[in-house]
Amino acid sequence: MKDQSEEVKSSNGKDRLIQMLGICNRLSVKIHATESIDAFSFVAANDTHHAIPYDRAIIWCLEGETPQVLAVSGQTEIDSETEYMQQLVSVVQGIKQIDRPQAITSDSIDSKHEENFKQIQEHTPAHLLWLPIYTEDTLTLGLWIERWESKYSPVSEDEVQILMNFLMPVYGSAWKKFSKSNRRKTRKQKQSYVQLVILILLIACYLIKVPQRVVAPCEVIDLTPFTVTAPIDGVIQEVYVRSGQNVDKDAPLFSLEKEIYEQKLRVAENDYDKASRELDRSVRTGLTDKEESLEDLPILRLELEKARLETEFARHNLGLLDVESPIGGVVMMEIGEHAQGRPVKLGERILTLNNPKNSAVRIWVPEIDHVAFDRSTPIKVVLKVSPETYHEAMIQYVSTQTTISENDISSFVVDATWSDQHDKHEDIKLGQKGNAILYGEDVSLLYYFFRKPWATLRRILGV
Repeated sequence: MKDQSEEVKSSNGKDRLIQMLGICNRLSVKIHATESIDAFSFVAANDTHHAIPYDRAIIWCLEGETPQVLAVSGQTEIDSETEYMQQLVSVVQGIKQIDRPQAITSDSIDSKHEENFKQIQEHTPAHLLWLPIYTEDTLTLGLWIERWESKYSPVSEDEVQILMNFLMPVYGSAWKKFSKSNRRKTRKQKQSYVQLVILILLIACYLIKVPQRVVAPCEVIDLTPFTVTAPIDGVIQEVYVRSGQNVDKDAPLFSLEKEIYEQKLRVAENDYDKASRELDRSVRTGLTDKEESLEDLPILRLELEKARLETEFARHNLGLLDVESPIGGVVMMEIGEHAQGRPVKLGERILTLNNPKNSAVRIWVPEIDHVAFDRSTPIKVVLKVSPETYHEAMIQYVSTQTTISENDISSFVVDATWSDQHDKHEDIKLGQKGNAILYGEDVSLLYYFFRKPWATLRRILGV
């Protein structure tokens, strides 16, 4: 009977070991499928129970100077600052042969940490098992197993061997992708990859040539407008036209105040009448006193001529005060729409008359964007009224001196005329504004991107 009992017991032991091997195989697949440290730690701490029953398991990371708890079975959060966890860390540090599987007793802990071990055993008396986990011959992890109940039979040597020969190496292999050394290696590989990509991009940016491209504000203008100026010093009384208005020849444009010039005409006419009477009186006197009359007559005639000329001049100036359009065209005001009461000087620009059929493009290129433009390449003009289309034009003139644009930016003026294939669409009106795209010589992509930042940096540093 005794032999039969031993045979049954031996048979049950073998079945148990075979069962453990099957469980280890399933755990191998599951642990390798984890994609994070948390998932790995959860499987190692909780699912190892299928291979070897226990009440609690703790998975430890031993890659640092101090052991670190990765997971505790049955718990989702770990407070490593509690007194109990600090005692556990101390005990794991005190395991004498931490690189070997062993049952943990007071003899397994060095004297420095023995007191913490005793306190743990008093708090939670248990049978303890330590299973080290290696990753490529380096001790990286440890599995701490606690059995609180006497219902569990002691772990046999064969079970420990199966765990150490099959399951723990699997855990170590699965941990490889999460280990600090592998993370550092992966990080270095990523850094090297990024550096290589940056180097390739820099080389490509240096070798790839693109035309320089400048975008600048522009306006549709008449390159040869007729300028209307103030005909005489005065004050604007009324303006009859507005910017953009199409006027015919001889149409009234503006007028100057007449009061001062009418007064000057009256004074001149009075002086003329006075000089005329003086001359008549001298002629009548000469009939009786010829000597006296002959002496004053030439002077009086000169004074009469002077008065006549001044009268004609005053009358002429009075006729200049109403200004009419010498030609037909589109009005562009130079002094603003509300100019009534504004004093003006002789020759001051009041407005221009533009021919819509002679339109062109004026571009204000900021000083920082003044590059060597390729005049053989058409520029593209995109007007604000029709941003979905563009019109081509050819550069005709580039100024050599800067001027202040209407946006108060120091700019170079560039004039361009529509390309030959441009049929001067009726939708293009004088005064329309937009942006022009100008092209320069071919430069490297690196220069294209860093030209402005480099120029700004040099201006700031003064080099």
